[in-house]
Order: sequence, then structure tokens, then C-alpha cells
Amino acid sequence: MLSTTQEKGFTLVELLITLLILMILVVIAVPSYQKFIEKERFTVAVNNFHNAYRYSRNEATKLAVDVTMAPVGSDWKNGWTVTYSAASETLLEAPAIHDSVTITTGTTELTVKSFGKLDANTQKITFSNTYKIKCLTILGGGQSELKDGVCN
Repeated sequence: MLSTTQEKGFTLVELLITLLILMILVVIAVPSYQKFIEKERFTVAVNNFHNAYRYSRNEATKLAVDVTMAPVGSDWKNGWTVTYSAASETLLEAPAIHDSVTITTGTTELTVKSFGKLDANTQKITFSNTYKIKCLTILGGGQSELKDGVCN
């Protein structure tokens, strides 16, 4: 007599083919994902630094006091703080950036005067990693510009 019920499930061959396709997709996706993560770490570091500078400038003009943005432990990779220059009151603390990002600058700190100008001449800060280079130019007047490429 013939049975009207059918067996349900996967055969071993179907399961192996599915696993093979899954493994191929993983091998393709993981390197792309790692590249994506490294690019995002770079973007976050650059934006955090630029936003901290703009915050420093805003606070200096708003409160009419000198505000200093300085690296933690004399290296920008360790993070940075924004403080009132006179009272040494900390307004902002940024955590360390990822090891894949490099910050190159000719200054040990940025001091924004109470009227929004820098304490020094134009500053050029280079951010780089394996995939990208960006240049943050801060003019003596306090304005800032972020561009792709090496600082000139």
C-alpha cells in the first residue's frame, strides 16, 4: 500500500550545499566589514576632534574666557580635554582614539581666546589611517575647515 504522507526535512547533501554557500558568503563579507569598521573609527575620531575644537571656540566666545583644548598625557591619541584656561575647569573630556588612527599636529595644545581667535597662527592637523587622510585647518581667526588629503 502507498503512503500519502511525505517525509519532511533536509537531506545531508542539501545541508552541505547550504553550509558551503554560507561559508562562501562569510569569507567574502568579513574583509569588507573590517574595512568598513576601520573607516568608521577614522570618521569618528576626526569628527570628535573637530567638534571638540568647535565646542572650545563656542564656549570661549559665549563665556568671554580663554578656552584650551589639550591632549591627555601630551599625545592626542590618548584623547583630549577642553578647559577654561584661567580656572582649569574641565568642560569636555574625549576618550582615546583607536590605534589605527594617527593625529599629526605641530602644536601641543590649542588655545582659543575669548573673542574666538586662536592664540597662535594657523594650525594644520593631519588625520590618517590605512585608507584615508584628512586635513583640519584652523585659521588664526578661529575658523576651521576639514578637507580630504594631506595638509599643505
